[in-house]
Amino acid sequence: MSEEKRLAAVIELVNHDAVIVPRGAFFRDAHMKIRPNNFFKGLSRTEAEHVSSYLHFREPSGPLPLTQRTQADDSLDIFDSAEADQPKGTLM
Repeated sequence: MSEEKRLAAVIELVNHDAVIVPRGAFFRDAHMKIRPNNFFKGLSRTEAEHVSSYLHFREPSGPLPLTQRTQADDSLDIFDSAEADQPKGTLM
């Protein structure tokens, strides 16, 4: 494997775990496409202080647990929450 391919693989792994977006910045439309939310104006100061307000910008690893499904919005909660990251406190 070339050095360029190894570097690309490392970058992909880092991006998989590190790229996060605020909840509400993107949505899934009726055609199941991910789109930027033009109505999103950012998080409030209070929301910005909570890890649950951030999502990983990647394909979800699986369906939401039943405990979170009742609180979820199917059009906005389209990515994995950063709240489940280990070790705890890595984001904030």
